[in-house]
Amino acid sequence: MSYAELSISARGKMGEYCRACPVCDGRACGSKMPGPGAKGSGTVAIRNYDAWQQVLLNMDTIYEPGEVSCATNLFGHEFSLPVMVGPVGDVNRHYGPDYDTVSYNRCVLTAASEAGSVALTGDGMNPDIMRLACELIGELGGAGIPTIKPWSQSTVMEKLELAKAAHPIAIAMDVDAAGLPFLKGFNPPAGAKSQEALAEVVAACEGIPFIVKGVMTPWGAEKAAEAGASAIVVSNHGGRVLDGTFPPRPRSSPRSRTRCAVTSRSWLTAAYARASTSSGRLRSAPTPASSAGPSSSPPTVGESRGSATTWGSLRPSSPTSWPCAEPVRSRTSTRNASSGR
Repeated sequence: MSYAELSISARGKMGEYCRACPVCDGRACGSKMPGPGAKGSGTVAIRNYDAWQQVLLNMDTIYEPGEVSCATNLFGHEFSLPVMVGPVGDVNRHYGPDYDTVSYNRCVLTAASEAGSVALTGDGMNPDIMRLACELIGELGGAGIPTIKPWSQSTVMEKLELAKAAHPIAIAMDVDAAGLPFLKGFNPPAGAKSQEALAEVVAACEGIPFIVKGVMTPWGAEKAAEAGASAIVVSNHGGRVLDGTFPPRPRSSPRSRTRCAVTSRSWLTAAYARASTSSGRLRSAPTPASSAGPSSSPPTVGESRGSATTWGSLRPSSPTSWPCAEPVRSRTSTRNASSGR
């Protein structure tokens, strides 16, 4: 089934708000919440999509032919492609009565695992969403990443125990959900997390990599790294928390050394990247064929890995011009094959 055929079959079956558009760019769903739309004017999701259209590829057809692999290793887990399925919390609330979160999670967790990737699962007001997601991840031998919303610290710790029992690849928190209306009215209070609170969560993970989703600034990346996060996700939660925000524009300070993922809309797939101390700005992930590829444990803040691996910059030189990545190396050749972000 092609994507166009999938869109046609889904149209009218995705609840009151999602239009199952041929191109998911946020224009038809506008400010529909619940649903997939952005907050307020509904324009941030559109801005996110438009920004991603400026990430272009460079073509080089002169190279020694051979199989080109996109495989890479993150957190000790081998990925056939550094792309993950983003978390969706309450599927029934956002996408209508025909679907439920449990069956959705089972579908994406299983499919991602079989494809050599991994899916992140969401969280919500109903405690069964998190509990059942963690049970599914446990059934799959830990092939999944549960995502905890920034509830009160006591609630986070309770959910963290569920997540740890599944022995997942990593555990995430979408701190960019702090301004969602249902979180603001939650009792006990939920919302933004301090660096100290995040550090407490990292310590409670007991060695399981912790991902902070929702970092949009260099200083935010620094604070996440100093709190002990193993990775960050550059995301504005699809514009569903704050109207009038910038689209995800991956950047980092020279001190930022956490691995990083970038999302267009928070629930779409994420292309992994990491920060470079040598240039002081975010760069795309080293290719798996390189002998200096990423290890299962990220470096600490300020630690240098040297310059053996070539990374391509993702930082835009202008609002409409994004530099392309360096070539991907073939598994069967020391020559370069063109590919990249």
